[in-house]
Amino acid sequence: MAVDEGTKLIVNWDVTPAHVHDRCQVFEALLGMRSTGDRRIWADSAYRSQESIARVVGLGLYPRINHKARRGTPLSDHQRVLNKAYSRVRCRVEHVFGSIRNDLKGGRMRCIGQGRARIWIELVTLCYTLRRFRYLEKEAGVV
Repeated sequence: MAVDEGTKLIVNWDVTPAHVHDRCQVFEALLGMRSTGDRRIWADSAYRSQESIARVVGLGLYPRINHKARRGTPLSDHQRVLNKAYSRVRCRVEHVFGSIRNDLKGGRMRCIGQGRARIWIELVTLCYTLRRFRYLEKEAGVV
């Protein structure tokens, strides 16, 4: 799922079967469909690999992907500081997932098949977007 940092609106999303790792299959597609503007890409440590960073840089974007420690090699102080700074922005995306799960009761999908899952996620994201848009209108004094 790609989320706008400022408004917390869902910009793009995709559904894959459970056996597909999203870092390999969907990450680049979401990068290509992102909205214009901010050239920074925020992601958690699951997306950190030389390959994914090269893809992001190749598209002229700036990777802000959390560093991950390896067995026997802890994070340096500099990497910890960067992770903390990156996480302050990334937490805004986590708010979207929390709102979908807690406020919209969208935590558990009870359907079988990728087609049904796609429809379920599309309806949940539509409900979230409408709810968030109404909030943004109130904040702007439109309503």
